[in-house]
Amino acid sequence: MTPDALLDFFRSRRTVRSFEARPVPRELLLRLVDAATRAPSPTNRQPWRFSLVTSQKTRAQIAEVTLEAIAAIRALIARSGHTDHLADYWDYFVKPLQSAPALVVTQYRTTHDTIGNLIESAGADRQAYCTSGQWQVELSAASAATMLLLLQAHAEGLGACWMSGPLLARAKIAQLLRVQPPWQILGALAVGWPAEQPPATTRKPPDKVVEWFEGTP
Repeated sequence: MTPDALLDFFRSRRTVRSFEARPVPRELLLRLVDAATRAPSPTNRQPWRFSLVTSQKTRAQIAEVTLEAIAAIRALIARSGHTDHLADYWDYFVKPLQSAPALVVTQYRTTHDTIGNLIESAGADRQAYCTSGQWQVELSAASAATMLLLLQAHAEGLGACWMSGPLLARAKIAQLLRVQPPWQILGALAVGWPAEQPPATTRKPPDKVVEWFEGTP
């Protein structure tokens, strides 16, 4: 694949929120995870795991606890007297969960802040130094893995939606999926055969997101 072709492939990926009812084969879901595990990680710790949820019952339970969390928050907003500015957005938090035939729930695991511990053992304040406890490198690695999974799904002809909305019910979802510390849920990906082809969204051009620091060597 040429560099231009690869860039065009990246540009063609869309977030899909509506899916056909037909299932995604187990072998295909494992291919997505295989792609995800090619992501870089700090000292090759590979701090990720994936729950592959194809059970209709479990998917319904995840959607249900997410809806419960949304309802509780909306009730609080109403009680406060403030306008629910997210009224038209709440569906984005749960709709793909209800229609996707498969969910991929990414998890990551943090490790001990060794440098911070050594600083503390010397009688100093670890908060005065930017050590690995603040770097969130495992979160970054799991995010990179998730992006590779999304790209592989696109290459396979699948649609996917990376969802942070289910994190409103993270504790209950963790219980449903038997996720225990030190593992934490990063988010949920709704995966399936797309029932729509969403239009391209506007993207900021490179000159709007880049600040150059140039000069002679």
